[in-house]
Amino acid sequence: MLLTRIFKASGRAGHRFPLDTSIAIVGAGVSGVTAAYALIKKGYRRITLFEAEQRVGGKVESVEVDGEWVELGALWVVQAADTIFRMAEDLGVLALKPFWHQLWVVERPDRPARIRVESYWGARSALEVTSGLWAFNWLIRRRAFRNVFQPGFHDLHPDLTSLTMAEFAKKHGFAAILDPFEIALYASGYNAMAYVPAPYFLKLMPRLERSRLLRRCSLSPGAWMFKGGYQKFWEGAVKRLTEQGLSPRLSAKVTAVNRGGPGQSQIVVTADGNTEVFDMLIVATAPNKTLDYLDATEEERDLFGRVRYFNYGSVVFRARGLNEHDWIALRYNMTPRRNGHLFAFCGLRSRLFFGSYSSDGRMPTGELDRKLAEDIAVVGGSLDAVVQRREWSYFPHVGVDDLSTGYYERLNSLQGQRGTYFLGGLFSFETTEYCAQFAEYLVDRHC
Repeated sequence: MLLTRIFKASGRAGHRFPLDTSIAIVGAGVSGVTAAYALIKKGYRRITLFEAEQRVGGKVESVEVDGEWVELGALWVVQAADTIFRMAEDLGVLALKPFWHQLWVVERPDRPARIRVESYWGARSALEVTSGLWAFNWLIRRRAFRNVFQPGFHDLHPDLTSLTMAEFAKKHGFAAILDPFEIALYASGYNAMAYVPAPYFLKLMPRLERSRLLRRCSLSPGAWMFKGGYQKFWEGAVKRLTEQGLSPRLSAKVTAVNRGGPGQSQIVVTADGNTEVFDMLIVATAPNKTLDYLDATEEERDLFGRVRYFNYGSVVFRARGLNEHDWIALRYNMTPRRNGHLFAFCGLRSRLFFGSYSSDGRMPTGELDRKLAEDIAVVGGSLDAVVQRREWSYFPHVGVDDLSTGYYERLNSLQGQRGTYFLGGLFSFETTEYCAQFAEYLVDRHC
């Protein structure tokens, strides 16, 4: 189904550096590819994109199973993913299909009755939900909280930097509506609202509410998938950008970056034993990986060393007795005590399914398979076989203790120092849309 819409042109006119500036981008995930796109739109042509893997996409990974492209990373884009949709249409690689699955919640294993997500508010009364929705919609329109909905994290209200999402919602009167949002976020790899600081989740909630409302009114599926796999979109984008001057280097692991001393402008990048010199560096890798190769300053090491992650896995499996048109969230598994159990799963086609689960990286495969079979049995299915697994160190973020002491002020001040700019989920919140949005914002603002 072709999605057509009118998009505003993004970015500032002009450029801040000579167009023959040589630019190295490390990491060909969503952030790195979008940065290359934004730079080329501004007229830069000497851009080299380094990627350690043999593929582009980063945490977007599509694999072919029996002729069907399935996702091991990012699964879909929501209706409000304006940056990615505009980029896709501009590059001529837009090919979408609607995600019209029925969405269900199972609250308890001993009571496996399914509840429609569109009408699910936990045990809250209609009055509590109505009051919570009013409070939430009023809050997101307040000037004091507008900055959280801009690219990145800047000048945040003190309540956002000192409270978890659960605490923030209770203080501002919308705790009654958190359940459906937490289900969607936990199933997507973001942990529980009692543990994560408020700005991360608040940033995404209006987009989720918009998609939920559109779906409930049957105006839109609320979410879309890319035909042929989400990774194919990013591969197509890199192909088009290569025609316009981008130089992609796949299977080129960057092992060292030397940015020189004070007064030196050249940046030396070493990848697979070969060195190249650049004028500018854009880092689009996860903070823990960045510290493996970057000649980091004491400040960079301190800031990146404070980052936390939420580890989870994805699994493709075959099963009987399940509906391929359902997406089912297992609410009772969304707790650290249920490590290894499914958060949620959805059908891909007859007997082929995709699911996500918590993972500490230490559980034996046999134990994971046993838990998977147990979870499927709760909803009336039986496991035939596990086709493929992929585990992720996901959602880079910091806790309230760091946020409340000016973490993002310090982090944002790194931009431009020693000719270096940083992108990724830590700076923007780890969704494909927000990573793309921030990459475009940073290029527009600084380049």
